[in-house]
Formats: sequence, C-alpha cells, structure tokens
Amino acid sequence: MRAALLPLLQCPRTGASLVLQNAVYDAQKNIVSGLLVPATKDKKRVAVSYPIIRGIPRFVPHTGPAASTSVAAFGDQWNHFNYHQYAGHFALAMQRTFGRAGGKGGGKGGGKGGGYMGFFKGKVCIDAGAGAGMQSRWMAQGGAKHVIALELSHAVDGVITENLRDLKNVDIIQCSIDAIPLKTASIKGLVLCHNVIQHTPNVANTLAELWRITGTGGEVAFNCYTRNSSTLLQRWRYRYYQGVRRLVGRLPMGGRLCYAHAMSAFRLLPLIGIVVEKADMMRRGETPGSNHGWAKIKHAYRVGVLNTYDYFGAHDYQHHHTFTELKTMVKQLTPRAKIANGAAFFTTPQLPGVALRLKK
Repeated sequence: MRAALLPLLQCPRTGASLVLQNAVYDAQKNIVSGLLVPATKDKKRVAVSYPIIRGIPRFVPHTGPAASTSVAAFGDQWNHFNYHQYAGHFALAMQRTFGRAGGKGGGKGGGKGGGYMGFFKGKVCIDAGAGAGMQSRWMAQGGAKHVIALELSHAVDGVITENLRDLKNVDIIQCSIDAIPLKTASIKGLVLCHNVIQHTPNVANTLAELWRITGTGGEVAFNCYTRNSSTLLQRWRYRYYQGVRRLVGRLPMGGRLCYAHAMSAFRLLPLIGIVVEKADMMRRGETPGSNHGWAKIKHAYRVGVLNTYDYFGAHDYQHHHTFTELKTMVKQLTPRAKIANGAAFFTTPQLPGVALRLKK
C-alpha cells in the first residue's frame, strides 16, 4: 500500500478518516502491514479497526458470514482463469466506451495519445471489482497516474497480487464495492465498473456508491447485463436461463467447468453452435484479435469457456435490467449525471462490452 492512498481512505461504516497504527514499511516506503483505526472529530478512537496484510488494506473479514461461498466462487474463478489473454476484449470495449478516431460509439474523450489508452493517461482510476487485476494493469500501462483495484474475494492474495506485483502506481483494497472505503468525491478521474455491477446485491445502490466517490470533473463508466422481455421468446429465454443457472450454480467448481467446456465445444459446431448461444445455453460473444486458423478456434473456445462459466456461476447475484430501469437509476443520482455516450450504450442490439459513461 502506498502512503498516498491513506488520505483517500475512510471507514466504510462511519465515514470517519482513518489513522494508521503499528505501520511496517518496505524499502520503497510502502506500507506492508499495520492497522487502520477510525478517529472521531475529538480524536477518540472507535472500536472497529481494519488490518493491512501483505500491503493490502482489508475491509472485509476472512472468515464468518461475510466470507460467503458466493464471494469465494469469484476468487476461485479468477485464480483459475486469470484474464491475461483478453487484452483485445478490454481494448475493444474501452474503445467503444470512450471513443477513438474512426471507431464506434464513444464520441469524444479518447484524449491525446490515441484510443482508450489516451483516456487513462494522467488520471486516478478505480477498477471496481478488479477480478484478476488485469484491467488495473492495462489502465496503468495506459498511463494512469494511480490505479486503485477494489476486489472483495480472496483473489487479492492470489492472481491479483501476481498480475500487479511489478507495478508501482497500483494499490489493491479488499472491500465490497457497495461499501467503498474511499472518501466522498475523492476520485476526480475515472471510476470503472466493467462487467461487475450485476453481481452486487442491488445495482442501484452500488451505482450510487460509485457515484458518491466520484469528484467534480470525474466520471463513472459501468455496464450491466441487459434484459428485453418484449416478446414471448425473450421471456422464455430469460426464464430458461434462470432455471439452468440455478442447477449449474449448485454444482462444484469441477462440474461448472465441465458444463462450460461442453457448451463452448458445441458453440464451435456450424449452425448448431449459433442456436446454442441464441438459446442462452452458453455465452461467448465476440472474439476480437488477429488470430487465424487453429489459433482463432482455440481462442474462441477459451472465450466461450470463461464467459459461460461466469454467466452460469455459483455467485448469488446475477441481475438483468432493462434500459428503462437503467435510465431510472441514473436519474436518481444527485446531482443528476450527464450521460456522455447514450447513443452508443442504449442501442438494440447493444454493443458487447460497451459501458455507460456518467460525467459529474
């Protein structure tokens, strides 16, 4: 943990600033261990405290009710899959979100340096729901001034640490993104929640929390699984998917992996594979990249396994919202957010991976 992170932190329960105790530093003067204690205005301490373990401030317990099997499922997922092979997917999503010369969707905002990489340059960026930590890495490589990776699961002690170990401008915080231990309006850069918010208990509440930490001149970019129930077929597909996920989600990790591998193999078959995905039996989506031949087939298979496993996972929450519901959530933010790329986001069919940009 860098010392520069400390002034941004607050107690997620009380909103009080945090005082560092018993700090141990490494040779680079980063905080390796210690205790974060809330302080009231009269300097009196409250009972709660938060440890810093292996350089990561911890705002959730390692054991007990909060360390649920649902959260553990995500940690197991990212420790197994990593995400290092999917830079092209992230690049395409960010290009569509933030815009680039000759690209689709985002309009202005690419910034100097070209493409989405120029948009991160010089900014403080939040990776809300960091997963394997690779998105944090790509933002840092894009020139971000400071990246803060927020992740609830035990992946912080596994794949995330491995993927971010060599970067000097990235901090990791173990916390829930619906109770973020960062001060109100402290982030005047980018708060990115990519492919995560649908897995929180309440999408509207999580969006409000992401908006709370965003400062004037900053923005939130998020996407959520969408739902269209205007036809009988669409309603049937959604109900079928919910039923299958309840069954697959109860399987052990090995069983869920077998299902994902089987469905991804079916997806490679001509015609039958298209039906399998359209029927919501699996989820693959786009496979950007310059691979050809056998390499392209292997990449498509790998993407199908990852996305299907995630789509039918053991996590508790998997929300799908209509465009109307998402617009209502945005309108409830105070002060009202300015939508920067509505034309790119609110399209049918929606561009895969594109995030809705809300400027403050």
